Amino acid sequence: TNNKVRPNGSGNEATYALSFSAACTNVVRWGNDLRGATWITGELDDTTTTPQSRWSLPQSTKTTTTTVSATTTETVVSTLSIPAGNAAAGSAYRLVAMGTADNPSDASPGTLTIRARLGGVAGTTLATTVIQTPTTTAQTNKGWTATADLVCASVGGTGTWLGGLGVSSEIAAAFPSSTFNAPASAITVSSIVSQDFVITVQWSENTAGYALRADSGYGIRIT
Repeated sequence: TNNKVRPNGSGNEATYALSFSAACTNVVRWGNDLRGATWITGELDDTTTTPQSRWSLPQSTKTTTTTVSATTTETVVSTLSIPAGNAAAGSAYRLVAMGTADNPSDASPGTLTIRARLGGVAGTTLATTVIQTPTTTAQTNKGWTATADLVCASVGGTGTWLGGLGVSSEIAAAFPSSTFNAPASAITVSSIVSQDFVITVQWSENTAGYALRADSGYGIRIT
């Protein structure tokens, strides 16, 4: 990434400004400045089996609704799959989910917890929001959105990651409610195997009437 290459030779210019052999794997290239008109053959020679430009980095779009109701099971509502070896130190990813929620009339309301995890629903917790407590009166179609940011600090089998999770909602009794949570220290998760970066939700009660819908969202690598 971010290589600046110029020919500026006197008869001994390189064949290519940037070249990868077919033996290279997990190559991701972006931000390279390869300007020049006197390369012997051209600017780029990439013969890897699955080359990735910046614009083919992992991304996801959510357009179907996931409903979590009458259950206390922690449930994934948005996912960005990060391929093995995709992250470099400084790589950043963003995952977003949004939708609406209902709660019944309840003198002692159940609560809603939203989390960001790396490694799927059973993976390592990156951040957990302040618990959302609905009003004691019934509500329907109250909006919410969750945005999780993930930054790779170091790579390898014991890769380290930082980030945070922000939630804005009309679910809580004192709404609109906005919360943000970040880990006190980096979490350790391998970057050399694929990982699912996820947002999950979990109700504390399985009473009928408690329902959250994740209607849309997206995930993308941003650096």
